[in-house]
Amino acid sequence: MALESAPSLLSRLADPDASIRQLALIELEWISLDDAGDVVLEAIVAKVRDPDPTVRSLAVARLEDLGDARAVPALVGALEDEDEKVRETALTALREFRTEAGAAALLPGIEHPNAQVREAVIIALREHRDPRAVEPLLRATADEAPRVRREAVVTLAYLRRPESVSALRARLRDSEASVRKVAIGALDFFNAPALVPDFIESLRDDDWQVRREAAIVLGRSKVTPPILAIPALLEALEDRYWQVRKEAILSLGKLGATVASGALIALLHDDTPDIRKAAAQSLGELRARGAAPTLTRLANDADAEVRKAARHALGLLLVLVVFVLGGCKRSEGEKPQDVIRVSIGVQDSTISCATGGILVRELGLLDKYLPKTGRYANTKYEVEWKSFTSGPPITTDMVAGKIDIGLMGDFPSVANADAFRKLGKHSYYTAIIAGSVEGSGNAVLVPADSPVTSLSELKGKQISVPFGSSAHGTLVRALRDLGWDPDKDVTLVSQAPEVGGSALRGHKIDAHADFVPYSELFPFRKYARKIYDGGTAHVPTSVGVVVRDEFADRYPEVLVGYLRATLEADRLFTEDPEKYSELVQKVSGVDAEVVYMFQGPLGIQTRDYTLKPEYRKGLETAVATLALLKKDLNVDVNAFVVDRFIRQAAKESGLDYDARIGNYAPLPVTGIEATDPKLVAQIWVKDEPKVRAYATLGAALGALSELAASGKATRAFYVHDRNTGSKLFADFAYFVRAGSDVSAFLLKNDAETWSRSHGGAPVVGLDELRTKPLQAVAK
Repeated sequence: MALESAPSLLSRLADPDASIRQLALIELEWISLDDAGDVVLEAIVAKVRDPDPTVRSLAVARLEDLGDARAVPALVGALEDEDEKVRETALTALREFRTEAGAAALLPGIEHPNAQVREAVIIALREHRDPRAVEPLLRATADEAPRVRREAVVTLAYLRRPESVSALRARLRDSEASVRKVAIGALDFFNAPALVPDFIESLRDDDWQVRREAAIVLGRSKVTPPILAIPALLEALEDRYWQVRKEAILSLGKLGATVASGALIALLHDDTPDIRKAAAQSLGELRARGAAPTLTRLANDADAEVRKAARHALGLLLVLVVFVLGGCKRSEGEKPQDVIRVSIGVQDSTISCATGGILVRELGLLDKYLPKTGRYANTKYEVEWKSFTSGPPITTDMVAGKIDIGLMGDFPSVANADAFRKLGKHSYYTAIIAGSVEGSGNAVLVPADSPVTSLSELKGKQISVPFGSSAHGTLVRALRDLGWDPDKDVTLVSQAPEVGGSALRGHKIDAHADFVPYSELFPFRKYARKIYDGGTAHVPTSVGVVVRDEFADRYPEVLVGYLRATLEADRLFTEDPEKYSELVQKVSGVDAEVVYMFQGPLGIQTRDYTLKPEYRKGLETAVATLALLKKDLNVDVNAFVVDRFIRQAAKESGLDYDARIGNYAPLPVTGIEATDPKLVAQIWVKDEPKVRAYATLGAALGALSELAASGKATRAFYVHDRNTGSKLFADFAYFVRAGSDVSAFLLKNDAETWSRSHGGAPVVGLDELRTKPLQAVAK
């Protein structure tokens, strides 16, 4: 539409005849925002309050077409319109304002006095996914109106922000069943094993729809440890609502719960067709051969869907029998091709696993070493990589036969061994990927601005930790070393790493204990500070390679091939730690600076493949600590640890295993002559491919001043604790300068003790230390 026609349209918008005003708004559909100008925009906004509902609806539609965020307040006001069509059109329009300005204009509507408006605004924000909406949405989860709480929960699920978890968990106990139901679905997005007990509790809710939703979520194998879920789901088979029973049946099948086969076979006789169908589907997934007679009868069921499910399940059982009996027909002279599945469970975000997971996978190293001669000459490999956020879910899939090789820490490893034992099976602990003979890697953190500087100041406080993790064990041992009772002197709560980080940032917890990489990732991101390092306890910790014994004994050469791939990944990382730290960041999301801190030269942990005596002791300590936590474990560590596979892999790779098992040296810093590794400092300069190294902290401080003067930014400044040698981010370290000698410390108390024995120099932070820079000295 031409610009000169705008005045005519404006005059018609003011016409007393509603039909004229309607036609003017219809014609305005063809005008652009550039042509319209502020006068036309204001005129259309005024029509949102027109006495004629059709005019109001058309005005709202034109504002949507123009897409100017200044129209949002008028559209929010239209959400209160008495006409349903106007309200619906306004809500549709608000969803389309997907700009920062549009989202900003919507946010105040979350606290509008009208509940109907609050609900509609929250729904509209769902399309924006604007992080600024998180805080007001968290408040809205406690709104007095159930429908507002419900929509706030759903919208937070769209945003998937870890700081939402606590508020969403609170809604599992909401007085309104519809809110509890959507809260389960929202929490499912976070894939957090720590939420499983909450879902199990919801399986006993008073409302059947809530119970049904819980049964569905518990069937998601990447989230749920069956050891916890299966008993609850078996109990749900007695639910008085068939809809709940149906989902419990399907979840048992998805989880590989062979223990449920008998109960599921009985349900093939149920009066409800949906139950018979679900039972047939799950028995097929479980390959339950004992169900064959009843499934055969069910193949002629009166219900077509039941017949279809029964016949499909019988087909799966037939395939199983054919393979068991070796009855597949082949062309004469054709050699059968063996298919070997190699399923590997890793933890991409736990960067200690990097040379056993990310690097092997991303660089294609496994295929290079899988055996292809002899008995494997005609073998096809089906390699599966599955990443988890912690060790327990890997064990879940291993005992179910879904994973062959798993990477996990010492505490989950011994729990793995016990889980297999309880099923009359075994697993092997075959190699180390990374570890610390002193115990570094686990830590206790406080909010960055917390006045707390040591663990001893946390008596009576609330500390969160991922229960069952190596960090949990470290924390319990540290508290007992203080002479405290972990059950009485502090309040321990279970929080997954992502939830713990959010709680630290929001000052909702006094302290949080965690493992690699979170013990350094949270401080690096500036919302936490480390007050206790696991190395203080001198209890070894490690991440190892755990394997199902059936797989290892049947395909030992395949396992050796995988271990050789990890050895090459280790070599590559050693040669270029910066390059591969960047690769790990790309895949895991963990900052390269943090990866380098753990795995690089003089790192917090040592990449080591040998099963040193200290790591065996660490596993024994894990068993003892879990006993303190009232976990009934029965693990023979000597039988669990099997070194023949890694020894063979080292031999085939030209490595001397026995020499390496006696070598405790960390990856050295190159390019400098350092008399004491505890004095070494490193600076990662932005846009430089290699980290700079300095023999002393004083030299590094001088270089830091020169970099600042030349306008060069730094990515990270690494120092080492003068007492323990543990690597630190300088930002949160304490320093003592005695003449030209500068020492760094993790704990303020250690710095003060050093100061008293070295002339009483003041204890300062990095900023104060840099205000009096030392003369730069040679590297």
